Amino acid sequence: MNTARPARQSFDSISQGDDNMDDAQRTISTKSAWLENVDEEELRDIEKVAADQAEVDVPINSKRAQCCCCDLYTLWKFTGPGWLMSIAYLDPGNLEADLQSGAYTGYQLLWMLFWSTIMGLLLQVLALRLGVVTGKNLAQMCRLEYARPTSILLWLMTETAIIGSDIQEVLGSAIALQLLFGLPLWAGCLITGLDTFTFLFIHAYGVRKLEAFFASLIFTMMVCFFVNFAWTQPVWGGAPWAPDGGGILLGTLIPTVNDYAIIQAVGILGAVIMPHNIYLHSALVQSRNVNRKNPMAVEEACKYNTIESAVALLVSFFINAAVVTVFARGFFNDQECAEPGWNEITWSGANLTLSPGAGANLGCYTGADATTAQFDSCHRVGNVNGTDLSWMNCTNSIGESGVCCSIGLSNAGKLNFFYIFYSFIHNNLLLFNIVF
Repeated sequence: MNTARPARQSFDSISQGDDNMDDAQRTISTKSAWLENVDEEELRDIEKVAADQAEVDVPINSKRAQCCCCDLYTLWKFTGPGWLMSIAYLDPGNLEADLQSGAYTGYQLLWMLFWSTIMGLLLQVLALRLGVVTGKNLAQMCRLEYARPTSILLWLMTETAIIGSDIQEVLGSAIALQLLFGLPLWAGCLITGLDTFTFLFIHAYGVRKLEAFFASLIFTMMVCFFVNFAWTQPVWGGAPWAPDGGGILLGTLIPTVNDYAIIQAVGILGAVIMPHNIYLHSALVQSRNVNRKNPMAVEEACKYNTIESAVALLVSFFINAAVVTVFARGFFNDQECAEPGWNEITWSGANLTLSPGAGANLGCYTGADATTAQFDSCHRVGNVNGTDLSWMNCTNSIGESGVCCSIGLSNAGKLNFFYIFYSFIHNNLLLFNIVF
């Protein structure tokens, strides 16, 4: 006897009924037809999990604290999932992309950061609407909609992305602990792994307390970099030909990409837009108990989750922009580092090995160890025989003298305590978020 389940039809391929139906009737007809193609036992299991996750009751059509187009009390009840989601927009990949964007290209890629965040918001809105309307996250919908081989392939791709993110979080925190306290990397990795699971105890006291704790630490990180932002006195206005490459307003409003900034522009886009975060957000919104049989309740849930996510991503944009501007102020030099490093053959390394020819991204590093054997990422120009080689000296926009070097967490951290503290807190938060 052949017990094989018939091939599933996609939601869009199912007939949606008579053309004379209104939208509500068409939706009911389509849903009923779709349910006929889904394993009922599997669907019940998924709905049971979703019901267990709905910990927070939310009001419907509340008028307790009206402000503009929304009720602040209702917005407060929906506040939380977007802040957990926004942590992924501040992960070590983002931080490294922001750091190097500022150090190598100045302010000119702030527009790329802004529009990448807007694109990310559109994807997050689609994800949250899926979770709110269906009561299922994206992974569950993929399992219900696609054939088993396709579902397994998607699962493997997502797991690979999660592993890639985990490696960054563990190593990022280990480097931060090494710079702060001198711990070896293996000890930092162990501490980070153990520290991550301490956040699980907070979840035992309720999802709202977990969300509040995460949001408070995000605001702590924001304060750290806003202090640095104010201390460096960034340039708001400026011309493209200025030594710092123009000001914040120019970099945000005018799309500009010099030849040496192409790699960093692609890096920002790739760091901000992350597919696995869409899976996460579609699940996080299910912590709110929404009556999906009431169209008004579903509409309000979509509205308030969208507002909350937009606010959270706006904060993440300000934090990322602060990272870019701080490191643009402290490391960027267009004429002495960025342009020569990209267009000329330079030399680096303790043994004077040739760097990858033209096309090296460089920033102005002002640390005292720039020309010592400890640092082999700083560059020289001159004759390969060594007789005429000289350091690529530079001056950053603050007026400090240094040498043109490759900039990363290690040397950036030597000059910026707030960055290391911020990185350590954030890496633990994001690693927990992936585990959660």
